[in-house]
Amino acid sequence: MHERVNRKMMQLRRVPISRRPDAAAPHSLVTETREEETTGHRLEYQPQTLDEWKTVLAKDFLTLKRLEGLDVASRLRYNMKEQEIGQHCCQAGESLADAELSLLKQTLGLDEHQWHAYKSKVSPEPE
Repeated sequence: MHERVNRKMMQLRRVPISRRPDAAAPHSLVTETREEETTGHRLEYQPQTLDEWKTVLAKDFLTLKRLEGLDVASRLRYNMKEQEIGQHCCQAGESLADAELSLLKQTLGLDEHQWHAYKSKVSPEPE
């Protein structure tokens, strides 16, 4: 049986948006609202469960595989996707229990060294 999901059930957080017309959404689970137009922020769903993180990171790695290329633009997009994966690794580490996090890494085929390598690609927040 499918459970109906509403905004109150989802954990949302504010993230700044780009005003460039060609700017892509930061994640496929992004929900656009009127608030985006008035505050310059959009509400983004933050995955919390093991299954949600498996889905998000599996999709990230598929996208990363497609971005492999030799041209400069492909390398740039590839590096940006690696940073996004690193951010997702950090967020998953914050929202999952240790046992779930270990299972997530195992499911994705990542060892501790690879996991930390992605996390190290996260750019620090500008001050």
